[in-house]
Amino acid sequence: MLEGIDEAKTVTIITNKPDEISQIILYELKRGVTFLDGKGAYSSDTKGVILTVIPTSDYYKLKQRYARDLEYEMVGYVCADDGRFYKYIW
Repeated sequence: MLEGIDEAKTVTIITNKPDEISQIILYELKRGVTFLDGKGAYSSDTKGVILTVIPTSDYYKLKQRYARDLEYEMVGYVCADDGRFYKYIW
């Protein structure tokens, strides 16, 4: 792990509406997005998976400001700078 002044978080979001969330990340936060295909092992339901690495300040913008405006539930997994994982349901 590289350490420096700018801290970032790796965010994985599992959602039914990956296009809407990716537009927020791409055009409002001006950060890159990678799409992955997700399929539940038990339910076989397909979901969109978004992977992005964003500065900590943008993570809080996404979580606090934008996630509240979205009218659907999304599950996010965050890898913190120390390597620990956290699960959030927004």
